[in-house]
Amino acid sequence: MDWTPDEYARLTDYYRDQPDEALLVLAGEPEELTPIAEEALRAEIRRRGLQVPGAAEHAELATAVQELEARTDGGFDGDLWSSYAALAPENCRFYFEDEGGGVAARRFLEESGIDSFKVPQAGLYEGACVVVKPSDAERAAVLLSQPLPERLMDEPAIEAKDFVAPSCPKCGGLDPLLESADPTNEWLCEECGHTWADPAPED
Repeated sequence: MDWTPDEYARLTDYYRDQPDEALLVLAGEPEELTPIAEEALRAEIRRRGLQVPGAAEHAELATAVQELEARTDGGFDGDLWSSYAALAPENCRFYFEDEGGGVAARRFLEESGIDSFKVPQAGLYEGACVVVKPSDAERAAVLLSQPLPERLMDEPAIEAKDFVAPSCPKCGGLDPLLESADPTNEWLCEECGHTWADPAPED
């Protein structure tokens, strides 16, 4: 190997300071790396136990991330988030035992200035999953490693006689607009434009 120990150590320190997503992006472009840089990068990826996606999957993830990061108008695009959520790296996913925990976590992240998306479960499994962008993953992990504020956890846990608006089944958006209540509640998500109706009550 034609490199000096000092040069390899410098690259090792550099890659150790990079987030997972940055390493995976570089791993998908080996032609851009010198042999010594590629060796140091592979060593750091092995140390973290990361799985390098295939070229097509990597390109699709990179595109989804770029599209999300490019949104600077403050709007929420449910379709973009849904596409990204299907590819989101594991370090960008946060799991909760129930729907209430996922809703509370998303509210907490939003209060902290972090955009997030609650993945619709569609009955596939119990619990909830909230995803964030790679650039927010480290900060979100720190925030969600602590107990959520009680005021957020208590919000969904109100008496049965009170009414709790559902979250959007498509984008996970909160506080949808009630458009009609006859014969059942019909909802409009103001974040992604999705409409749906509650199941008809049983006789």
